[in-house]
Amino acid sequence: MILWLIDQQLNRINAIENLSSLVITKRYSEVSEFKLHLPMTKEHLKLIQNNELILGNILVKSGEKTGYLIEEISPNFQREASEIVIKGRDLRAYLERRILLGNQHYKDTPQNLIRKWLDESIINPVDPVRKMKQFKIGSILETNNSINIETNYQNLLELISLVCKEFQLGFEVQLDLINRELIFISYTGKDRGSEQQTNSPAIFSQSFENILQQTIVLNGIDAKTTAILEYEREEKNYMLEVTDGTSDISRREIYVDAKTIGKPSAENPISIEEQQALVKQKGNETLLQYSFIQSMEADVVTNGNLRYQQDFDLGDKITVLVNELDFKLETRIECVEEVYEESGLEVRLTFGNKIPTLVDKIKRKGK
Repeated sequence: MILWLIDQQLNRINAIENLSSLVITKRYSEVSEFKLHLPMTKEHLKLIQNNELILGNILVKSGEKTGYLIEEISPNFQREASEIVIKGRDLRAYLERRILLGNQHYKDTPQNLIRKWLDESIINPVDPVRKMKQFKIGSILETNNSINIETNYQNLLELISLVCKEFQLGFEVQLDLINRELIFISYTGKDRGSEQQTNSPAIFSQSFENILQQTIVLNGIDAKTTAILEYEREEKNYMLEVTDGTSDISRREIYVDAKTIGKPSAENPISIEEQQALVKQKGNETLLQYSFIQSMEADVVTNGNLRYQQDFDLGDKITVLVNELDFKLETRIECVEEVYEESGLEVRLTFGNKIPTLVDKIKRKGK
């Protein structure tokens, strides 16, 4: 494997061929991560000394468009097996460097909103110092769906990720080294489930010998089925409910303070219907963050009957069978972990939604 070093002007500056291991954790609607271990050789030290292997530069596998931003470099000096550990995220991390200015109410399709947000924050911002000159907008998946949403100085990456999750979209920032551009695109994975007849199905099961080991997680500890939202209009408070219809003992409620959502003003007069639509959207976003967990992690056979990036890929809808439990899961591949070592490539897939980490929980409670 060859990893190319790219500088911040998107010039190819050097290559890395001697590596100990590389782990890339690819995510569909969230930023991906990588961790690279390099042996402590004179060549690798020289890359650091020559300001080529530095924070802010980019790593990209030969022949690929997905680049990875170097965000941490840690040389570890030991008597034996000294190494350089490098960490970072894919180029969607650039979007985290901007916020969407002001308090705005939007009602539009996800593709139009994403284009507008990118244009206002990165492509053609009012303040030219906010412009990212190399960014371009590429193909954006067209849908007929519409969304009501209110923004208040939100982080651009979090906002785009939120919208993509709600509509089950993936997005990328791709490298175009010929034109020295960063291209934003959105897409949806192929439907390869057993219930459809358009694409060749991708069915994972130990009985098909394409899964080495698997772990299933069903979790409802933090799950909520009903958001009870309090909003304010004309100095009076009102309650509004967003629910999936679950009742009786299975109903799980959460209170959401939405008193700042859609408040009309002289500068921003909106109807009661428009305000309620914004409040409902806040409820939908909350329930999305507190959903039931149905997840599976599996180490797959890379040379089995299903080939990675040919028969299945990140974002595809697939079918998982667990015969021992009479369990069938029609779901999307939300995360792919690629592990490159001397023994070859190992692939670990995560199907379904993930259990929130402590950091995730802190973030959502702070919103």
